Amino acid sequence: MKRFKPPTLEEIEQYVAEKKLCIDPKFFLEFFEEGNWHDSRGNPVKNWKQKILTWHRQQIDRGGAHRCSHGSYGSCKNPGVYPVGKDRDGHPLYRCIKHKPIEKPVLPKNMTENLLKVVPDGTIDVNNERNKQLKRLKGKQL
Repeated sequence: MKRFKPPTLEEIEQYVAEKKLCIDPKFFLEFFEEGNWHDSRGNPVKNWKQKILTWHRQQIDRGGAHRCSHGSYGSCKNPGVYPVGKDRDGHPLYRCIKHKPIEKPVLPKNMTENLLKVVPDGTIDVNNERNKQLKRLKGKQL
């Protein structure tokens, strides 16, 4: 019997793009990794592609299929899978795999601690730190 090998995020994204499915690949991967690749009934997953197709059908049945909102209206015909915000009327906007949003890098905590001084009450005293730096610079210029 063939042993199940969990897919990577790239494999899931490639399959979703190829089949034009309306599934968030990252959420799909996190969902099944968290459940140790068992479905909602506790059965081990044997075929992840079959699970994606089931999720896609459920998404459509629930009215959750969206279009990519990249560019001018209707320019991208792919299904939107990544939520990226809301339009001016408050309706959610989605992007397809091809136009997926770029995640902003997060600075490690040790870097941010060196940049700003945290006062005892837990707030960051930006103005005080800036003023100290300005005084040091003025002292060097004189």
